[in-house]
Amino acid sequence: MPDLAEQARGLRAEVVDLAEGVKSLAERTHQSEQTVARIHRITIGLAVSLALTVGLVGYSVYLNRQLDVFARCQAQYNAVNNARTRALTEVTAKEREAERRRSDALDATFSDPSLLKPDQRTAEDRARVVALFTEYLDAVRDLRTERANADAARDANPVPPPPETVCA
Repeated sequence: MPDLAEQARGLRAEVVDLAEGVKSLAERTHQSEQTVARIHRITIGLAVSLALTVGLVGYSVYLNRQLDVFARCQAQYNAVNNARTRALTEVTAKEREAERRRSDALDATFSDPSLLKPDQRTAEDRARVVALFTEYLDAVRDLRTERANADAARDANPVPPPPETVCA
């Protein structure tokens, strides 16, 4: 029979082997826990990144739609304002032309030298003065008509409300 010392050495070797196995198993378990922890951190990081990306894309889509709505509203404002400008430009030009005609007729009438000498006028001078006054009165009548047309056009084409109040 083997002696007790040999048995003790054998048992001791088995215990050492068993302890080394337990130590190795503990190390592998610790490594597995570290790997699982890394996987959890990576998964959480990916989830946070995905959530932020989805949120950012969603906000970008929302912001883009808001800008699109504002751009369409601004374009509508511009179209209305351009139509107003075109309508008023024509009647304002006619009104200005009538004002010039009246002003020129008035200048021609009062700068005529025969007005300053009424008792020395010839029949030709009197006819010219009557023609000048007639032209002046026609110009005044035309100016009144053009002003009325311009006022009606301004009433029919009011200034649209600014886009920051309508499109906001």
